[in-house]
Amino acid sequence: MHYQVTKPFIGMLMQKDDFNKVINLLPTPTYITHRTSIYESKILIVYELKYHLTSPKSYKWFSDIKINFKKHTLVDFELIDSEFYVNDNTICNGAIYTLNELSKVYVNTNFIKYPSILFPQSPKELYQKLSWYGAKLYYYEKLNKDILMSVALQMNNVFNSNEKLQYKELFKKVIQVYEFIIENQDNYKKKLTPNNLKKSLQKGGQIRANQNKEKAKANEKNIKELLKDPNFKKQSGKPKINEIAISLNLNRKTVSRVISKLSFVLLYAFIGCTFSQITSI
Repeated sequence: MHYQVTKPFIGMLMQKDDFNKVINLLPTPTYITHRTSIYESKILIVYELKYHLTSPKSYKWFSDIKINFKKHTLVDFELIDSEFYVNDNTICNGAIYTLNELSKVYVNTNFIKYPSILFPQSPKELYQKLSWYGAKLYYYEKLNKDILMSVALQMNNVFNSNEKLQYKELFKKVIQVYEFIIENQDNYKKKLTPNNLKKSLQKGGQIRANQNKEKAKANEKNIKELLKDPNFKKQSGKPKINEIAISLNLNRKTVSRVISKLSFVLLYAFIGCTFSQITSI
């Protein structure tokens, strides 16, 4: 049993001892998985939503829930909201939740107040304004992908219908802003002047491009190595894409794209070699 959880979820990664302290105080998790290393033993509990988020209001509501979980849970934990894959070692309880149900886990919680939004004048300005807003959120310890997506949708709604960005493009910008701020969080621990923030974002764009290139090279190298292992191939000789993705903690589409690229390179090399043999006769 291997599959990716595609609906929104809250992931709480904590020490095993902390898990034992709070598990009876929290709702039944949808999934529980152990993450054990030589140095420590941690447990990841996941709460999956019943529905996908579509509106600025629903994204904001989910952000509120995450912030309240972080604030009111009695033990410290790392909030996980990246990709999550279920495997044979995952405990699946089958419990899934609505936003309303998760919002009632902690009663008497404070209303979450976010910074005011500075709306862009055109779609070209959206990334810059969203970056500014993300920096403010981080400064006030309220940064997460959901509130960024809520704000991005609100910004997009001010444009004419023929100017609006597609959902996938908006989501991509949200991820870029979020990941850049997290990777450069030391720069956001104090307030930046407009000029310094602009320079930081420009520099970050180049850094991010270089990091993506290095990450792509590493992914290709690791997938090449696994393709040499017969355990990652079917009887037909085709690669087991799901198993490779889970082993390397990569998206299935990423693995498929790399394998297609490698197959094309091998085919091109084969054709070139064959052509050389023919012309030498």
